[in-house]
Amino acid sequence: MGWNYDGRGNPSPATKARQSAARRAARECAKARRNLERYQRQREAEQRHKQRQSALTMRELAKESKLRAKMQELELAKYEVQVYENRIDCLLSVHKECGEEWDWSLIRNSQPPIKPEKLNTHEIAAQLKLSQFKPTLCDKLFRRVKTKQATLVKGVDEGRKTDILNYNTAISEYKEDYENWQNLVELSKQIITGDIEAYIDVIDMEKPFDDICELGSMIEFDLVNNLTLGVTVYVNSETAIPSEIKTLTKAGKLSRVSASQSLLTRGLA
Repeated sequence: MGWNYDGRGNPSPATKARQSAARRAARECAKARRNLERYQRQREAEQRHKQRQSALTMRELAKESKLRAKMQELELAKYEVQVYENRIDCLLSVHKECGEEWDWSLIRNSQPPIKPEKLNTHEIAAQLKLSQFKPTLCDKLFRRVKTKQATLVKGVDEGRKTDILNYNTAISEYKEDYENWQNLVELSKQIITGDIEAYIDVIDMEKPFDDICELGSMIEFDLVNNLTLGVTVYVNSETAIPSEIKTLTKAGKLSRVSASQSLLTRGLA
């Protein structure tokens, strides 16, 4: 489309309008181009910032991972030393520990468990609620009297069943306790009379040597007389006695020092 001018060389009004529109369009295009460039630079800056943050986070996580690994290593070293020291303590004190003392005369003269009585506690409580029930005016207006009375009557029946269940449970526990009491009293009589077989029964019942069985390959009993029982533990030195000494360094790391069997044996003597 051409531009129109008058005889003096001045543009016509229409030409002026088109020229003005063209200049505005050019300015708008330049503005849009500048906005696009600014947006692109902002996006690039945000991406660079995000990349720097990701790299920083990765370094921090790697540093934290190393710190945790070191802490786990120190905790593991501490645990291994505690296990080792506990093992040594057990070996040094196994011959000093003593089980619970039993007074067989007191057991022989003990009284049997008391047989439980049948109680109607729940039934009586529910029956009391039923007898004390007084319907309110609302109960009468909305015809809820029979419903509430039926609920209370049901509660009496449930209370009776609960009392029976509790009694049966108590009787079952009583029978078990009474049988245990009978067996223990009979055993005490045999112990007091010096029955060696009863000694073996007590050992089988109490299992006093279970905690030290792992120290040896075999445990042997020697009934010297009715007052003395000898126990011999055949120690499996290859597994029971540690083959190395474990300690913690000043830095908290685990130190392992190989020790000869003879040195450990002298240390445990």
